[in-house]
Amino acid sequence: MEMGVGWMIRTAASTMKYGVNSQTITITQDGPQVTVVTAGGPKTQTITFVFGVNVVTETPDGRMVTVVPEMSHDRVWTMTSPKVITTRVLTPEGKIKQCMMAGNATAVRLYTKQ
Repeated sequence: MEMGVGWMIRTAASTMKYGVNSQTITITQDGPQVTVVTAGGPKTQTITFVFGVNVVTETPDGRMVTVVPEMSHDRVWTMTSPKVITTRVLTPEGKIKQCMMAGNATAVRLYTKQ
């Protein structure tokens, strides 16, 4: 099991292109406060945080974890939790590239500005 999902389920979802062009993220900022709404999966998830301040959030499987949101000098946004490290970066093509790393597994998602 990687990221809480077994190999067979991940392979079947990949074969059916599950999730392709169906998930959206909406990122808004009000002063130092950032809100991210992720929709298109089994449920919509919202997290509001300030970079550098720990925040408690719910994982897709319902666990509550503390994450550490950080923005580096090269504009890479990192969210670190006990099991998963997520990075987001704006690509030269204007897309958001999100990488989620857990153990030896890495999932990459590209988001296009709508």
